[in-house]
Amino acid sequence: MKSGCLKVVIVLLVVLAVAAYFLHANVWVKAVVDAVKIAKEPCAMKVIVRHASNAPFDVDIELVNGKRWRVEHKGQLPGVVVGISDGSQTVSNMPAVPATSLDPHGIPAGLRAAGVVCGAVLPLFRKSMPVEQFDGHTCFKVNTYATGSSFSFNGPVQVWFDSTTGAPVCIRGSGNGSYLEEHFSWLPINFAAQGTEEFFDTAHTTPFFTNYLTP
Repeated sequence: MKSGCLKVVIVLLVVLAVAAYFLHANVWVKAVVDAVKIAKEPCAMKVIVRHASNAPFDVDIELVNGKRWRVEHKGQLPGVVVGISDGSQTVSNMPAVPATSLDPHGIPAGLRAAGVVCGAVLPLFRKSMPVEQFDGHTCFKVNTYATGSSFSFNGPVQVWFDSTTGAPVCIRGSGNGSYLEEHFSWLPINFAAQGTEEFFDTAHTTPFFTNYLTP
């Protein structure tokens, strides 16, 4: 299932540390304003996650549009867990999984906002920072260290950012016998298109995104 806000925290820690050192105040203010704006826009993302380096991946599809959201989760057990909120009511297709535990709010928005700020920072590195291919992207890789207050363990963390857009591509970290690896991609969903209202209809708990629910 979702891993709380640690994705947002780690990405923002890296971005803020870099930005505070390298950016002029006017550039920083504009980047933050743009980040806040885009964080409020509807978004859809795919998250591939595992908690051991040799474990199979789980897959989450996360859609957020204002107070409404939808999550489809495919783990190692049979079936797909679906959680939906229409802004007032929250439901899950599996009674054993409380719908509130699936609420993705803060994660897609935080990652998009971090990408905007990082996109303002990364041009400063283009000539001096090597790039590498990762998950089909040309990426900058940032090495940092996580503490228990911002992560589920103390240990080194690697973050890959798309070198063109600044969008986070992957976070990988380990320590104290724990491991986390998460890969991110954005889904091309037009929330203004006809039929997308069904995504947030609490009566529609059948998975919509089975084509995306593979690592």
